[in-house]
Amino acid sequence: MNASVSALPSESERYLLITWCCLILLTSVPGNVFILIASIRYRAIKLDKITVILIQNIAFNDLCCTFGQTATKLVTAFTLSWPFGDIVCKATVYINALFTGATICMLVALNTSKLTCLIFPLRARTRSNRAGYKIAIGLWAFQGSLLFLIELASFLTTGEFLEASYSPLLMMCDFSDFTNPIVEDVFDFIVMLVTFIPTLVILSEAVWLLLFIKEVRRLQQRSIVTVFTISLVFAISYLPFGCSPTILKTMDRTPQNMIIYTDYLKVAFCVQYFSYSANPLIYYFSVKSFNCFVNDTIISRLVFRRTNSVNPRVALRLQSL
Repeated sequence: MNASVSALPSESERYLLITWCCLILLTSVPGNVFILIASIRYRAIKLDKITVILIQNIAFNDLCCTFGQTATKLVTAFTLSWPFGDIVCKATVYINALFTGATICMLVALNTSKLTCLIFPLRARTRSNRAGYKIAIGLWAFQGSLLFLIELASFLTTGEFLEASYSPLLMMCDFSDFTNPIVEDVFDFIVMLVTFIPTLVILSEAVWLLLFIKEVRRLQQRSIVTVFTISLVFAISYLPFGCSPTILKTMDRTPQNMIIYTDYLKVAFCVQYFSYSANPLIYYFSVKSFNCFVNDTIISRLVFRRTNSVNPRVALRLQSL
């Protein structure tokens, strides 16, 4: 059974979950597709090159997580079962772990990139697409290696893989098979550290960015607000789920407490889905070039198509892109 799937105790919860998943799908899929089209085909996101490449990767991750988590959750809410089989179940666990961890890495890199632009403005002008691609490939390689090492460590110590743990961060791993209690305590400590470190790093860098907001030009101010808002939304949506392994490690696992924990995990999963659809809205309201692209080449085109006329702003916009 997929770790993100659990029995729904009531019809009201089931319909609420279906509504929430449909809302996420209807906003995340077109929104992130627009980001990829605007940045790759039309180059309509006017930020530094490394930032744009990281934004593209985050949008791709959000799309994959939307289909791997939200869409499968929606199907199970409709059918009250897991109809995809064990192979797809295990595959989605690893895929979701990879893309969720990669998103965390990309956000850390995004904040770091913006900070270095502000601290070393002259060096920022020499940044190229090649540097952005190298950073993205390096982060993907790091996340894939981390996931592999965690699975290998689990197999060597417990004789089993973490295929049902649903996380690149040792989520819900039970190291009770360790014969050395010191080693078990060390692993428990690592679990708590790795859970909170990504969120703390992202938030601390985002707050650091705000210190520069009065010292830079208006265009840089808007980019700072964009990166800060993305980081804040992700931290808020990820934190409930990120805290789940620490809660599980420290709680008394009585039947009543496990029921409460299961309900908490359901809510945490749904809160995490919000970040998949939030970024396109953030870019629309904070990145002027992306706002113009959506208004001039998508919204206006749909409106003017109904009247069989051509919007001159659309024609000029397409010519300039």
